[in-house]
Amino acid sequence: MKSDDLRKKYKDYRDSIPADEREKASQLIVRNILNNWELFFGAYEKFLIYYPLGSEVDLLSLAGWILMKGKSLYFPVTEGSDINFYRVKNLNGFKKGTFGVMEPVDWSEPYSGGKAVSFTPGLVFDKKHNRLGYGKGYYDRFFTKYPEVMRIGTCFSACTADEIPTHDGDVPMIFTCTEKGILI
Repeated sequence: MKSDDLRKKYKDYRDSIPADEREKASQLIVRNILNNWELFFGAYEKFLIYYPLGSEVDLLSLAGWILMKGKSLYFPVTEGSDINFYRVKNLNGFKKGTFGVMEPVDWSEPYSGGKAVSFTPGLVFDKKHNRLGYGKGYYDRFFTKYPEVMRIGTCFSACTADEIPTHDGDVPMIFTCTEKGILI
């Protein structure tokens, strides 16, 4: 199946999951991440996360927990053909930006490299942790620029596949988190 057909199939499927089921699954994904915090993430101080759009996995409770722990937390802003991340001190200062995505209003502290973890959304992930997003390549270009970032995909288990098509420039995740566990 072609990438665009897969995007439509998995976006339609994800959108069809009832909101209460998506909320429960999102809570389980956050729990799975926190249950493995020390093993995978405890040594990190910087975290890159996204504000959920539509039916994406909602990690805002994880973002709150990261802030409560005194870690540095960054959210993305689309700028031209790039995505950049900016530090937030709380979860109150956001506005609608490009593509209707909520973006931080304060751009004074950009992520400029170094050891970090990115919790990354996608429409579908495969067993090799390849990711199919919305097709603009923002995250792939970001990860190419910052290869030291630990790339963690987040999705509902129904949005995983045995194999998805890949293209030059695609950057796979290190592992993928679903409500059923962490896929290594």
